[in-house]
Amino acid sequence: MDYNYFCQFYPKKIGRDIKLNKVLSLVCGILLIILLILLCITVTIFIIKNMKPHFSYRNFKNQDNTLDISWYELAFKDNLTGLFNRNAYDLKIKELEKQNNGDIYILLFDIDSFKTINDTKGHLAGDEVLISAAKRLSKIFNSQNHSIYRFGGDEFIVISENIQEDDLISLLLQLKELEISQNDFRFSKGYSAVACREKNAFKKAFYNADEMLFCDKNSKKIKKC
Repeated sequence: MDYNYFCQFYPKKIGRDIKLNKVLSLVCGILLIILLILLCITVTIFIIKNMKPHFSYRNFKNQDNTLDISWYELAFKDNLTGLFNRNAYDLKIKELEKQNNGDIYILLFDIDSFKTINDTKGHLAGDEVLISAAKRLSKIFNSQNHSIYRFGGDEFIVISENIQEDDLISLLLQLKELEISQNDFRFSKGYSAVACREKNAFKKAFYNADEMLFCDKNSKKIKKC
């Protein structure tokens, strides 16, 4: 091959190679920037998820691994009644969802005509009723199988574990007898079993128990009429 003939095309080849290298470098740079952006987004999402507040008994341990009672009670106890509060209920549900087994019931209680008590006798009298309600529930559901929560206002929840429905009904009948003997206030009640293997089992059980409580409350209004 004629050397001069080859040389007249060689600079063109070098020029094409240089342009190709520039394009490749540009593409690699763009890909690197995209990867960095995706990495930043992933890290940001991870940080946000882990910044969500969550309650755990470990958060309330002292340096010697003993439970800091003051902080624990502020987080998980209701100041008025001494029962567990909504935070404690939410934590308990999360723990039970992880276990996903056993006979579990959710019971809801609502004090009848509580607004009337507050309006006619005052809020201090209403507070005394709430304290009495907490003691009454604690007297009936007094074993380790039950945990009692003040859910808010005059609403209470009991979570019962490892118990048969017949035994649960027996406890509710005892509560009714106690209400009759005291003759001061009464609860509307509802309960439901938790189908642990179903999706959103605890939410469904809460809804079913709330429906039963609503029916119980309405039946008393009808009787008054």
